[in-house]
Amino acid sequence: AKRELVDVDHSQVQYEPFRRDFYIEVPEIANMSDADVAAYRRHELERVRVRGKSCPRPVKTFAQCGLSARLLHAMEQLGFSRPTPIQ
Repeated sequence: AKRELVDVDHSQVQYEPFRRDFYIEVPEIANMSDADVAAYRRHELERVRVRGKSCPRPVKTFAQCGLSARLLHAMEQLGFSRPTPIQ
């Protein structure tokens, strides 16, 4: 039998606080100048254009994303050596 989900008013629920910004920029990326970022996007990322406020700087390797060694190894085994421009 199919069970119906109960509607929840999340404004009435007391949730434990948690950090909402899960991405921590590694020093190598944080230390890039705006000119370095623009040049990297232009030359290495196939002219990717980014719009908006406080857009994150591009990562150059999956290791800079904070992924586990096990996941990095699995991705390497599957042939994913570095992030694609859209990632």
